[in-house]
Amino acid sequence: MTQAEAIIFDFDGVIGRTLEDSCAAWAQACAEHGVSFDREEFLLAEGRKSTEYISAVLHRHGMPTALAESLAARKNEIYREIHSFAFYEGVELFIQELHTRGLKTAVVSGGSRARLLKEPSGSLLRQLDCMVTGDDVARGKPDPEIFRKASEALGIRPERCLVIENAPLGIKAAKAAGMQCLAVCSTLPAFRLVEADDIFQTLTDLAVHLCDSLADRTAPAGSETLKNTYTTEQL
Repeated sequence: MTQAEAIIFDFDGVIGRTLEDSCAAWAQACAEHGVSFDREEFLLAEGRKSTEYISAVLHRHGMPTALAESLAARKNEIYREIHSFAFYEGVELFIQELHTRGLKTAVVSGGSRARLLKEPSGSLLRQLDCMVTGDDVARGKPDPEIFRKASEALGIRPERCLVIENAPLGIKAAKAAGMQCLAVCSTLPAFRLVEADDIFQTLTDLAVHLCDSLADRTAPAGSETLKNTYTTEQL
């Protein structure tokens, strides 16, 4: 991990607490169309484009996949009505400290750029060195395209990029792109994330681990280590 030059964050489930509201919005949109919603199925498919996910659900129900666009649009409408955005605790300080340590940062997401750049998340994401969203790629996760584009935009080789993910498709995509990947159990249990290089129960645990791996990295005068900055209480 000490060789990482860039940290690439997934957005939903890593930076933003969004997935419970996404589940609620999908459940309502599906119910309106007479389609059953399976929460675990959705969380396991997280990282795919919305139309790809719901097309698979419609196909499973023997319904025309042509409904995917309208159903995804209805989900987005409900989501906007019910969602109350929150960051995962400590992530803003985490990103700030990574910059202090001289690492580049990026966010990748299968979601739309417009959604991610809405406030309050937009102010934080504009501080990152790179953003790649579902608008920028032809194929969603587990295809590695989105991570390869981030690597190119950052100017950092894939093997020098470290990804933080919360979902199996994102882990597969990161590994297929030739990157290291750490997983956090924010939405799924550890046994669903076994393809990651390491798994952490919380962002706190991950930050402390990263602190230890960066212990020999020179920081500007006055900068505290990650371990001191990110105490359990702060995260």
